[in-house]
Amino acid sequence: MHQHNGVFQLFTSFMTTSLLATTETTELLTGINPDGGAIRPVRIKPIQYFLEANGAIKEMDTNNYQPCLGGQIIGVNLWLNRKDEAYMGIACKTSQSTGWQLNLKCNNLQYCARQAVAKIACLDRLPMKDTAVKMTTEQLPGRKVGGKTLKAIAFEVFVDDNPIADERLCCDKDPVAFMDAFNFLRTELGLMPFDRQWLAKTLETQDSFPTPLVDVDSENC
Repeated sequence: MHQHNGVFQLFTSFMTTSLLATTETTELLTGINPDGGAIRPVRIKPIQYFLEANGAIKEMDTNNYQPCLGGQIIGVNLWLNRKDEAYMGIACKTSQSTGWQLNLKCNNLQYCARQAVAKIACLDRLPMKDTAVKMTTEQLPGRKVGGKTLKAIAFEVFVDDNPIADERLCCDKDPVAFMDAFNFLRTELGLMPFDRQWLAKTLETQDSFPTPLVDVDSENC
């Protein structure tokens, strides 16, 4: 009798494992026909947005402005323009075939970019890539530094129209600290991290890193 029970338990375990494996395989093969035919994936060609000096979100090469951008975050990236100025791109999708990317300057560790990496990290379901968020930017009142009025741009993230973090949350104004925060987002999104020294090396190359750093940020300095 005990032998029969052992065989039954083994059979039950085998069937359970087989069913789970079959279910997983079926999920992985969703959209693929028995003959191997499949629906061709669509590569999203995101609409590119940049910030104006006053913090307005502007579509590249157009006069179109958006007061707010919404979508599901699917990636973050770093890139250099032709002047070797560093930008952080935040990629979001709005459907299976449409999306956008908001590009924030980080060549001078701008406040806006530092707020972005810190606040996006507060999204609990960031690895799931299934949370609809809204992003806004706003120019803050300026402060005079060395005879110049510098104005930073604030960055906000909302879920269900509620801010997800403290208004002033941002990462430290240090290139390695910024890269660590950025790489945390990359890891959460299932992407390979960048070299921790990537931004520091970029700043050294363009010889634009101010020493010492001041607490007031300007998107144009």
